[in-house]
Amino acid sequence: MGAAAKYAVITDLDNTIYDFARYYEAGLTGLVSRICAEFDFTTGEATARLREVYTARRSIEYPFAIEEFPELRSMTEESRSKFVREALAAFWDAATGQLKAYRTVRETLRHLDQEGIPVVAYTDAPIHEAMRRLRTLGVDRYFTGIVAQSWFRRRNGTIIVLLDELPGYRRASRHLKFVWRASWDNRKPSELIYRKIALGMAVDPRNIVVIGDSVERDLLPAIDLGCTGIWASYGKRSTGGEELLRQVVPHLLPEVRKMGSAASGEIYEAHQFEDIVQHLPIQQFLVPG
Repeated sequence: MGAAAKYAVITDLDNTIYDFARYYEAGLTGLVSRICAEFDFTTGEATARLREVYTARRSIEYPFAIEEFPELRSMTEESRSKFVREALAAFWDAATGQLKAYRTVRETLRHLDQEGIPVVAYTDAPIHEAMRRLRTLGVDRYFTGIVAQSWFRRRNGTIIVLLDELPGYRRASRHLKFVWRASWDNRKPSELIYRKIALGMAVDPRNIVVIGDSVERDLLPAIDLGCTGIWASYGKRSTGGEELLRQVVPHLLPEVRKMGSAASGEIYEAHQFEDIVQHLPIQQFLVPG
Protein backbone atom coordinates (compact mmCIF):
# COMPACT_ATOMS: atom_id res chain seq x y z
CA MET A 1 0.00 0.00 0.00
CA GLY A 2 1.02 3.60 -0.54
CA ALA A 3 1.71 6.12 2.17
CA ALA A 4 -1.88 7.38 2.09
CA ALA A 5 -3.18 4.01 3.28
CA LYS A 6 -1.30 4.49 6.56
CA TYR A 7 -3.49 7.45 7.47
CA ALA A 8 -7.13 7.59 8.52
CA VAL A 9 -9.92 9.98 9.49
CA ILE A 10 -12.36 9.59 12.36
CA THR A 11 -15.34 11.93 12.20
CA ASP A 12 -18.20 12.78 14.51
CA LEU A 13 -21.61 12.97 12.80
CA ASP A 14 -23.99 15.34 14.60
CA ASN A 15 -23.03 18.97 13.92
CA THR A 16 -19.95 17.81 12.01
CA ILE A 17 -21.39 16.08 8.95
CA TYR A 18 -24.86 17.67 9.19
CA ASP A 19 -26.78 20.14 11.36
CA PHE A 20 -28.36 17.86 13.95
CA ALA A 21 -30.40 20.56 15.70
CA ARG A 22 -31.97 21.75 12.45
CA TYR A 23 -32.84 18.16 11.52
CA TYR A 24 -34.29 17.32 14.91
CA GLU A 25 -36.26 20.55 15.32
CA ALA A 26 -37.98 19.85 12.01
CA GLY A 27 -38.76 16.29 13.08
CA LEU A 28 -40.19 17.44 16.40
CA THR A 29 -42.40 19.92 14.60
CA GLY A 30 -43.96 17.11 12.60
CA LEU A 31 -44.21 14.77 15.59
CA VAL A 32 -45.71 17.31 17.98
CA SER A 33 -48.26 18.36 15.37
CA ARG A 34 -49.42 14.74 14.98
CA ILE A 35 -49.58 14.21 18.77
CA CYS A 36 -51.64 17.37 19.28
CA ALA A 37 -54.05 16.35 16.54
CA GLU A 38 -54.55 12.89 18.05
CA PHE A 39 -55.04 13.83 21.71
CA ASP A 40 -56.16 17.45 21.46
CA PHE A 41 -53.02 18.48 23.34
CA THR A 42 -51.51 21.92 23.36
CA THR A 43 -47.94 22.16 22.11
CA GLY A 44 -46.82 22.61 25.71
CA GLU A 45 -48.59 19.43 26.81
CA ALA A 46 -47.11 17.40 23.97
CA THR A 47 -43.57 18.64 24.56
CA ALA A 48 -43.88 18.03 28.30
CA ARG A 49 -44.81 14.39 27.66
CA LEU A 50 -41.90 13.91 25.30
CA ARG A 51 -39.50 15.60 27.68
CA GLU A 52 -40.53 13.23 30.45
CA VAL A 53 -39.69 10.17 28.36
CA TYR A 54 -36.45 11.61 26.98
CA THR A 55 -35.33 12.51 30.49
CA ALA A 56 -36.01 8.99 31.74
CA ARG A 57 -34.22 7.52 28.73
CA ARG A 58 -31.36 10.02 29.04
CA SER A 59 -31.40 10.59 25.30
CA ILE A 60 -33.59 12.21 22.66
CA GLU A 61 -32.59 9.48 20.20
CA TYR A 62 -35.42 7.22 21.36
CA PRO A 63 -38.01 6.83 18.56
CA PHE A 64 -40.52 4.86 20.64
CA ALA A 65 -41.20 7.64 23.13
CA ILE A 66 -44.86 7.93 22.21
CA GLU A 67 -45.40 4.23 22.98
CA GLU A 68 -44.97 5.23 26.62
CA PHE A 69 -47.77 7.80 26.59
CA PRO A 70 -50.48 6.64 29.02
CA GLU A 71 -53.19 7.75 26.55
CA LEU A 72 -52.36 4.79 24.33
CA ARG A 73 -53.67 2.35 26.92
CA SER A 74 -57.29 3.30 26.20
CA MET A 75 -56.90 2.93 22.43
CA THR A 76 -57.71 -0.20 20.48
CA GLU A 77 -54.76 -2.16 19.16
CA GLU A 78 -55.57 -1.09 15.61
CA SER A 79 -55.89 2.60 16.50
CA ARG A 80 -52.74 2.49 18.62
CA SER A 81 -50.70 0.93 15.82
CA LYS A 82 -52.04 3.39 13.24
CA PHE A 83 -51.23 6.41 15.41
CA VAL A 84 -47.72 5.28 16.30
CA ARG A 85 -46.84 4.56 12.69
CA GLU A 86 -48.24 7.88 11.53
CA ALA A 87 -46.39 9.77 14.28
CA LEU A 88 -43.06 8.12 13.40
CA ALA A 89 -43.63 8.92 9.73
CA ALA A 90 -44.50 12.53 10.62
CA PHE A 91 -41.18 12.92 12.42
CA TRP A 92 -39.09 11.34 9.66
CA ASP A 93 -40.81 13.10 6.77
CA ALA A 94 -40.38 16.50 8.39
CA ALA A 95 -36.85 15.81 9.64
CA THR A 96 -35.43 14.58 6.34
CA GLY A 97 -36.54 17.80 4.67
CA GLN A 98 -33.93 19.55 6.81
CA LEU A 99 -31.27 16.84 6.78
CA LYS A 100 -28.52 18.32 4.68
CA ALA A 101 -24.77 17.74 4.68
CA TYR A 102 -22.67 20.77 5.49
CA ARG A 103 -20.92 22.45 2.60
CA THR A 104 -17.97 20.44 1.18
CA VAL A 105 -18.79 17.27 3.16
CA ARG A 106 -19.75 15.13 0.16
CA GLU A 107 -16.90 16.37 -1.98
CA THR A 108 -14.37 15.83 0.79
CA LEU A 109 -15.56 12.33 1.63
CA ARG A 110 -15.45 11.41 -2.06
CA HIS A 111 -11.94 12.79 -2.36
CA LEU A 112 -10.73 10.88 0.71
CA ASP A 113 -12.21 7.71 -0.76
CA GLN A 114 -10.42 8.28 -4.07
CA GLU A 115 -7.15 8.92 -2.23
CA GLY A 116 -7.46 5.70 -0.24
CA ILE A 117 -7.98 7.33 3.16
CA PRO A 118 -10.33 5.24 5.34
CA VAL A 119 -13.00 7.23 7.16
CA VAL A 120 -14.69 5.97 10.33
CA ALA A 121 -17.85 7.50 11.80
CA TYR A 122 -17.86 7.67 15.60
CA THR A 123 -21.09 8.81 17.21
CA ASP A 124 -23.12 8.43 20.37
CA ALA A 125 -26.29 8.07 18.29
CA PRO A 126 -27.89 4.62 18.08
CA ILE A 127 -26.42 2.78 15.14
CA HIS A 128 -29.66 2.54 13.16
CA GLU A 129 -30.20 6.30 13.53
CA ALA A 130 -26.69 7.03 12.27
CA MET A 131 -27.05 4.70 9.31
CA ARG A 132 -30.40 6.00 8.13
CA ARG A 133 -29.10 9.58 8.19
CA LEU A 134 -25.89 8.72 6.34
CA ARG A 135 -27.87 6.72 3.77
CA THR A 136 -30.39 9.53 3.31
CA LEU A 137 -27.53 11.99 2.81
CA GLY A 138 -26.02 9.64 0.23
CA VAL A 139 -22.60 9.52 1.91
CA ASP A 140 -22.65 6.13 3.62
CA ARG A 141 -20.67 4.62 0.71
CA TYR A 142 -17.61 6.66 1.68
CA PHE A 143 -17.24 5.22 5.19
CA THR A 144 -14.96 2.32 6.08
CA GLY A 145 -16.48 1.69 9.50
CA ILE A 146 -18.90 2.99 12.08
CA VAL A 147 -18.87 3.01 15.88
CA ALA A 148 -22.23 3.89 17.40
CA GLN A 149 -24.42 3.10 20.37
CA SER A 150 -26.17 -0.22 20.67
CA TRP A 151 -29.94 -0.20 20.77
CA PHE A 152 -32.16 0.84 23.68
CA ARG A 153 -34.36 -1.66 25.44
CA ARG A 154 -38.02 -0.86 25.67
CA ARG A 155 -39.25 -0.17 29.17
CA ASN A 156 -42.37 -2.29 28.87
CA GLY A 157 -43.17 -5.50 27.06
CA THR A 158 -45.59 -3.93 24.58
CA ILE A 159 -44.12 -3.63 21.10
CA ILE A 160 -46.14 -1.64 18.60
CA VAL A 161 -43.55 -1.04 15.91
CA LEU A 162 -40.38 -3.07 15.36
CA LEU A 163 -37.04 -1.37 14.91
CA ASP A 164 -36.75 -2.35 11.26
CA GLU A 165 -40.19 -0.84 10.61
CA LEU A 166 -38.99 2.69 11.37
CA PRO A 167 -39.27 5.02 8.37
CA GLY A 168 -35.93 5.24 6.58
CA TYR A 169 -34.49 2.36 8.60
CA ARG A 170 -31.18 1.05 7.28
CA ARG A 171 -28.97 -1.74 8.50
CA ALA A 172 -25.25 -1.10 8.58
CA SER A 173 -23.97 -1.26 5.01
CA ARG A 174 -22.34 -4.54 4.01
CA HIS A 175 -19.34 -2.77 2.50
CA LEU A 176 -18.28 -1.47 5.92
CA LYS A 177 -15.18 -3.29 7.13
CA PHE A 178 -16.24 -3.05 10.75
CA VAL A 179 -19.35 -2.11 12.69
CA TRP A 180 -19.02 -1.71 16.45
CA ARG A 181 -21.89 -1.17 18.83
CA ALA A 182 -20.61 0.63 21.91
CA SER A 183 -22.23 0.13 25.29
CA TRP A 184 -23.99 2.95 27.12
CA ASP A 185 -21.04 3.07 29.53
CA ASN A 186 -18.68 3.81 26.63
CA ARG A 187 -20.24 7.08 25.57
CA LYS A 188 -18.00 9.98 24.62
CA PRO A 189 -15.50 11.08 25.75
CA SER A 190 -13.68 7.75 25.46
CA GLU A 191 -10.00 7.32 24.68
CA LEU A 192 -10.63 3.56 24.74
CA ILE A 193 -12.82 3.75 21.63
CA TYR A 194 -10.24 5.78 19.71
CA ARG A 195 -7.58 3.27 20.69
CA LYS A 196 -9.79 0.41 19.53
CA ILE A 197 -10.44 2.09 16.17
CA ALA A 198 -6.72 2.69 15.63
CA LEU A 199 -5.95 -0.96 16.37
CA GLY A 200 -8.81 -2.13 14.18
CA MET A 201 -7.49 -0.18 11.21
CA ALA A 202 -3.83 -0.90 12.04
CA VAL A 203 -3.05 2.82 11.85
CA ASP A 204 -0.69 4.65 14.18
CA PRO A 205 -2.76 7.16 16.22
CA ARG A 206 -0.26 9.86 15.20
CA ASN A 207 -1.50 9.37 11.64
CA ILE A 208 -5.18 9.68 12.51
CA VAL A 209 -7.08 12.93 12.01
CA VAL A 210 -10.14 13.35 14.25
CA ILE A 211 -12.78 15.99 13.57
CA GLY A 212 -15.75 16.92 15.75
CA ASP A 213 -17.74 19.87 17.02
CA SER A 214 -17.00 19.24 20.71
CA VAL A 215 -13.51 19.82 22.03
CA GLU A 216 -14.24 18.00 25.28
CA ARG A 217 -16.14 15.01 23.94
CA ASP A 218 -14.58 14.46 20.49
CA LEU A 219 -11.08 15.87 20.53
CA LEU A 220 -9.39 15.76 23.92
CA PRO A 221 -9.48 11.94 24.25
CA ALA A 222 -8.13 11.61 20.71
CA ILE A 223 -5.34 14.10 21.34
CA ASP A 224 -4.36 12.24 24.51
CA LEU A 225 -3.87 9.19 22.32
CA GLY A 226 -1.69 11.11 19.89
CA CYS A 227 -4.20 11.87 17.13
CA THR A 228 -4.54 15.21 15.37
CA GLY A 229 -7.62 17.02 16.68
CA ILE A 230 -9.66 19.35 14.47
CA TRP A 231 -12.50 21.42 15.85
CA ALA A 232 -15.46 21.73 13.44
CA SER A 233 -16.20 25.35 14.31
CA TYR A 234 -18.78 25.53 11.51
CA GLY A 235 -20.95 23.16 13.56
CA LYS A 236 -21.14 25.39 16.62
CA ARG A 237 -24.77 25.90 17.55
CA SER A 238 -26.72 29.00 18.32
CA THR A 239 -29.25 28.60 21.13
CA GLY A 240 -31.46 31.39 19.80
CA GLY A 241 -33.67 29.15 17.67
CA GLU A 242 -34.93 25.58 17.89
CA GLU A 243 -37.91 26.43 20.05
CA LEU A 244 -39.35 22.91 20.30
CA LEU A 245 -35.95 21.38 20.91
CA ARG A 246 -35.39 23.71 23.84
CA GLN A 247 -38.79 22.79 25.29
CA VAL A 248 -38.46 19.05 24.84
CA VAL A 249 -34.87 18.30 25.65
CA PRO A 250 -33.13 18.35 29.02
CA HIS A 251 -30.48 21.00 28.41
CA LEU A 252 -27.62 18.88 29.72
CA LEU A 253 -28.02 16.16 27.13
CA PRO A 254 -24.88 16.07 24.97
CA GLU A 255 -26.83 16.16 21.70
CA VAL A 256 -27.90 19.74 22.32
CA ARG A 257 -25.34 21.07 24.77
CA LYS A 258 -23.84 24.35 23.63
CA MET A 259 -20.20 23.76 22.79
CA GLY A 260 -17.38 26.00 23.90
CA SER A 261 -14.53 27.33 21.83
CA ALA A 262 -11.33 25.51 20.91
CA ALA A 263 -8.89 27.02 23.37
CA SER A 264 -6.11 24.45 23.24
CA GLY A 265 -3.10 25.19 21.05
CA GLU A 266 -3.01 21.48 20.13
CA ILE A 267 -6.32 21.74 18.34
CA TYR A 268 -6.71 22.99 14.79
CA GLU A 269 -9.86 24.73 13.58
CA ALA A 270 -11.88 23.75 10.51
CA HIS A 271 -14.10 26.44 9.01
CA GLN A 272 -15.53 23.83 6.67
CA PHE A 273 -15.19 20.07 6.46
CA GLU A 274 -12.70 20.11 3.59
CA ASP A 275 -10.08 21.72 5.89
CA ILE A 276 -9.19 18.25 7.21
CA VAL A 277 -7.44 17.53 3.90
CA GLN A 278 -4.74 20.04 4.87
CA HIS A 279 -3.66 17.66 7.64
CA LEU A 280 -3.26 14.61 5.41
CA PRO A 281 -0.39 13.73 3.02
CA ILE A 282 -2.66 13.56 -0.02
CA GLN A 283 -3.45 15.70 -3.02
CA GLN A 284 -5.32 18.87 -2.13
CA PHE A 285 -8.44 19.73 -4.09
CA LEU A 286 -10.69 22.66 -4.85
CA VAL A 287 -14.39 22.50 -4.09
CA PRO A 288 -16.54 24.41 -6.61
CA GLY A 289 -17.97 27.58 -5.12
